[in-house]
Amino acid sequence: MVLSIRHLPYPDRLRHLRLPSLYYRRRRGDMITVFQLLHGEMAVEPERFLHKSTSKQTRGHQWKLLKPRANTLTRRNALSTRVVNDWNALPSTVVSATSVVQFKARLDRHWANKMYDIPNPYH
Repeated sequence: MVLSIRHLPYPDRLRHLRLPSLYYRRRRGDMITVFQLLHGEMAVEPERFLHKSTSKQTRGHQWKLLKPRANTLTRRNALSTRVVNDWNALPSTVVSATSVVQFKARLDRHWANKMYDIPNPYH
């Protein structure tokens, strides 16, 4: 650890070192996995995990997902449940990327202010 910043709180150390939080890296990895699943870049059928919304709502993007019912903690933490809110909240400019590299760049720009986020353990 860099001794000059060890007295700083964790989020401030991350900012100082320009490192994303573990929480951000996990969420980003989840979004990349969803993008790859939906675009056939994984050797898995996306329908096994993710279900596209058939709603014709005018809000959001064409890649919206349905959130499955989760009655157990295990199910709530499964990829297919955990990613839906974050994915559906992304703008169409991000999810309409034509490659994983482009998606990552657009996601990082869109989430630039979330890089140092740490979840509240009490909610």
